Amino acid sequence: MRILLSTCVLALCAAASAQRLAVDDAVLLRPYAGCVLMAGGSPHARLFGGQAWQNGVVPYALHASVTPAMAQGLAAAMQELSSRVRVQFVPHSTQTDYVLVRDASINSSPIGRQGGMQTLFVANWGTRFEVVHALMHVLGFWHEHQRPDRDTYVQVQQANIDPARAVEFSLVPLGNTYGQPYDFASVMHFGATEGGINGATTIVALPPNQSQQATMGQRTQLSVGDLEVLRRTYGSLQPPVVTGAAPSVVPSYQTPAITLTGARLDETSRVLFRSTVVNFQVLSSTQLRVTPPILPAIGPAPITVESGAGPSQAFVIQVNGIDPPRFEGPPVLNTQVQFPFRVYSDAGRYNLLLAAFDNVPSVAPGIVSLGLGNNFTSYGEVAIGIADASGLWTVNLQGPTGVGSGRQIWLQTVVFDPANFTLPLSSSNVLAVRVF
Repeated sequence: MRILLSTCVLALCAAASAQRLAVDDAVLLRPYAGCVLMAGGSPHARLFGGQAWQNGVVPYALHASVTPAMAQGLAAAMQELSSRVRVQFVPHSTQTDYVLVRDASINSSPIGRQGGMQTLFVANWGTRFEVVHALMHVLGFWHEHQRPDRDTYVQVQQANIDPARAVEFSLVPLGNTYGQPYDFASVMHFGATEGGINGATTIVALPPNQSQQATMGQRTQLSVGDLEVLRRTYGSLQPPVVTGAAPSVVPSYQTPAITLTGARLDETSRVLFRSTVVNFQVLSSTQLRVTPPILPAIGPAPITVESGAGPSQAFVIQVNGIDPPRFEGPPVLNTQVQFPFRVYSDAGRYNLLLAAFDNVPSVAPGIVSLGLGNNFTSYGEVAIGIADASGLWTVNLQGPTGVGSGRQIWLQTVVFDPANFTLPLSSSNVLAVRVF
């Protein structure tokens, strides 16, 4: 069973917190090992990611009580954090919000950024991850065993707790766990006998996690869970990674939402589709939904995901032409005014626009199926054109003269590659328009 030499006292009342800190140097130098965890004015701050430091930058200053050896130990603890996530501890200069670090007989810190100067008291300079524990409080993290769901995983032995330390075992009901599993190995977890009367057990791991009893309270490393919640709060040092896309081939002019898969996608700050910023929705740390712009050009389309750590490697999807083509236009034709009609097909393909003036079913097998006449005398070629690089062909039409108002005309396009003319040809939808 792991027994910690240090203790942690949680002060949930702001007034009580201030009273504890209002002590002189003689009190601070008493032989008392541990830390007073100050909640400041927000007793129900989030368990993970309390009041965070802007851009992960934490200015700090050293009190005269901090010796060079102590400063070296502090720097080593800071390096454990700044080398793993996007957190920087910088010497204080003109910043309004900063941390004053001083030597004391206790480890004590408010939770998260308080505004203005706040004090971090350190006693266990020689135990690196005790100092890391205290710095985690500075960054905004409560204890693991104060999670709102802790009673599912551990049983707190209330009768064995020193009454003076009972508040250390209180729950943080609004604690945000980021949906992460309970972490017995967290550097923020109490040891099994922490705060016990005469060393009595205060925390018992519940079934099926009895094997974690000796794990609780470790102070040798940041756990996987610690690193994950730090990452979610402050971001990773590595940019996002994109490993896949569904669909990976999309049609021009009908681009659907694309779901990217990868890592650290929940840190996304913006997404570029062919160097153009596009909308996105974070689904999880491994999935991101991207909405590309309409009318994308046919061909390769690189997608880049950016975070505070930089851009990902470009992931390339393919934009193809629409086959069969899509034909769009207004439902009416005027004999005096031209209206634009559009064919969405493929780059470099010819678009033959046909018209029919009857509604009797007929088919030209393998070539065109207007479904509108039983012979070909009613078919007429209206126009022919080539789609541009985006697969778009636009033709302006107006109603034929001499056709009575209200007459219906059916239009359809046939698309083909003159360099590779094969049957059957690809034909579009039928568009019915009325002349007026």
